[in-house]
Amino acid sequence: MNLKASLHAGLFFAYDVTNHDSNISVRFLMSGNIRAIESKKIIELSGSITREANTTAYVANDVIADDTGDELIHCTTTREVAAASGAIVQARLKSDHFAATAPALNLYVFRIEPTKIADNAAINLADVDLNGLVGIIPVAETDWVPGDPTSGAGGNQIAVVNLDPEIPTIINRESDVPTLWVMPVCTAGYTPAANAETFTLSLAIRLN
Repeated sequence: MNLKASLHAGLFFAYDVTNHDSNISVRFLMSGNIRAIESKKIIELSGSITREANTTAYVANDVIADDTGDELIHCTTTREVAAASGAIVQARLKSDHFAATAPALNLYVFRIEPTKIADNAAINLADVDLNGLVGIIPVAETDWVPGDPTSGAGGNQIAVVNLDPEIPTIINRESDVPTLWVMPVCTAGYTPAANAETFTLSLAIRLN
């Protein structure tokens, strides 16, 4: 548990307490007596896609998509969370392959399911799709670090992106499951090291 205190405009103290075991952060606002308590819960939405069984190169603006016809990353949680609002504070993207040149991506995050785009096709979103866009998370090639630098399917790598500023979002429910939809789009050329690479994305969200 971490405790941090700060003085705000000489009027009150704010004590920030974070319990990493329960992913709950609590702020006590004090001015002689406790005046208010703000509790913010962190939840995690996650999902994955497995790209086509090929090593066809991608160019800038190509979409990386699932090979099953349901191309988007559906980030969901099994926790009981009502439709809510919050802010995306961190993104973790893992690949079960290792490539010497990792993919540079923009992760398009939607609160409403957008039009699906096939793997290796250029992004082509309609105006109505952009109405549901909550933000874009850039993942640079240099954000990736190896877990196992064995080339191809024998290795793996991960990128962790802490968002500042955070991305405000509304979390809708699809079939009664909290869901955000994510479309990975290349910002530069990327050549996969092996077939059928799986990308797993986890989004940490601080609820309002």
